[in-house]
Amino acid sequence: MQPRQPTPSTQSAQLSPQDAPPSAAREPVVGTPHPQAVARSYAPILVFLAYTASLITGFGAGLGKWQPVPIFIFCALLLLTLQETIAAHRSHGRFVYIFLTSAFAILFAGDAVFHPFAKGNVALSSYTYLVIFAVVVSVYVWKVITRRMQHPDGLRGSLRSYTILAADFTGLALLFFGSATLLDFLGPHTILRFFGFHPGAPYIAVDLNTTLRLQLKPPLDTLQGASSVAGLLATAAVMLCFVIVGTLLPTGGQGAAGVPRLGFTETLRAIWRDVREQVSDALGVALAPLVWLVPSFAIAYFAQMVTEYLNRSAATTGTILDLFNPFSPISRASYGSGIATLSLAIVAVATVALAVAVVERDGEVVRYSLRLLRAASRVVLQTWVIFVYSLAVINAIAILLDVTALRPFQVGAPSLLSLIGALLLYWRDTRQQRQSAAGAPAATQVK
Repeated sequence: MQPRQPTPSTQSAQLSPQDAPPSAAREPVVGTPHPQAVARSYAPILVFLAYTASLITGFGAGLGKWQPVPIFIFCALLLLTLQETIAAHRSHGRFVYIFLTSAFAILFAGDAVFHPFAKGNVALSSYTYLVIFAVVVSVYVWKVITRRMQHPDGLRGSLRSYTILAADFTGLALLFFGSATLLDFLGPHTILRFFGFHPGAPYIAVDLNTTLRLQLKPPLDTLQGASSVAGLLATAAVMLCFVIVGTLLPTGGQGAAGVPRLGFTETLRAIWRDVREQVSDALGVALAPLVWLVPSFAIAYFAQMVTEYLNRSAATTGTILDLFNPFSPISRASYGSGIATLSLAIVAVATVALAVAVVERDGEVVRYSLRLLRAASRVVLQTWVIFVYSLAVINAIAILLDVTALRPFQVGAPSLLSLIGALLLYWRDTRQQRQSAAGAPAATQVK
């Protein structure tokens, strides 16, 4: 890993060359396969799993609260497949950590939304949040220590050392305040009530005295209060470091090499840019378990909404031909729920892209992930109509063979929208091909 060269503003602030730490920048992504090649390699098994999950959920009305789980597991496998595909740039340790945190986020979201177990609900256990909090803080401290170990000798007592220390405490303060905010949304809802919202009863409040058998006084008796106090202490440490930095800053004139020194404001801006670079990488790794909760909950609610849509369709009556008619009265009655389900699917894909951007921080990795998502969306758009009609055929065969009387797989609004989108995509590709073919002879003639 090559050391990062100091920026001109940092050099002008008279920071000695030995003060500059190695960059935390990742290695570039080398040899990543084309998105279409990735889609072809995973397509057979994913198609098989899609049919299996859809059939189990569609005909599994007797599964109760387990009915949405097959769809959720399939979507979770898609999320983990994305993680595995973009892991080319990661070290083995980082890959294992991100994969485990993603898996934990998926399990936590599934447990919180579906409540598959009558006892021992992980999402309602105070120990779960204590473990998450300890892991997040420990990972951040570990990243800080490893970055410190990469610094060259002669850093102690210099301006650069206090700048790095301020960056470390800044990240720690953001971590503590972020944890306190999330715990507030789950517990007392202080922030929401401050803005005039009146949510329902608290989901969970992590009481340290009850959980750990301590005798702490408020606000240290809850994990939220302890996180807020720790955040304030870290903020005070940041202010102290900046006071020391201010006393060590040059006040003008020229340095030893005759380079004009920058003023106080310009130097602080350079320091802030350096703080932002150092903090973002450590926070991105430390907050990975929390960031991946967003797409995990999105796919959980998507699976739940798909199940409700299938159950409403299964409860209807009519002829077998109604399964294939997107304009039948039954299909028209489900247009609203179908469009809502499709919208939630788009939101889930957007949250996955957002999570990748926050955790990875590497522009090339983010662009590659977006290319993968676009390629996957294109494939789904082109094949969704065939997929839904094939499920309708299976449903019709099951009814004719008197296996079941349920009709969950009826062609509805999502299929119509997919068909329209596929036709528009085909029209655009055909137009581009004609334009390319028309431009080729002209280019040859110019030569």
